[in-house]
Amino acid sequence: MLKHVIFACLWGIGGSMNLQTRTKFGNRLGEFTNVPLPSTTQYPLIDYEIRIEDQEWHLWKKKVPVIEIEPNKVVEADVVITTVDTTRH
Repeated sequence: MLKHVIFACLWGIGGSMNLQTRTKFGNRLGEFTNVPLPSTTQYPLIDYEIRIEDQEWHLWKKKVPVIEIEPNKVVEADVVITTVDTTRH
């Protein structure tokens, strides 16, 4: 449950920050808790979610499907390509 509080603080307070400030904020959150957090050496805390199934931290990136799109086949301007940002928002 405490992981969800950290996650809520990260998004509730840091959600309106730019990416650089949000990353710094996520790193500082780790200094104020003894809740186990994922390593932030490769990815910032904002790049993780807590899954309901196992209550563990997982990268948002793992939810994004890898697809190949030929540029000449995209003719409509309303095509949404799934990215980490569209997945977590």
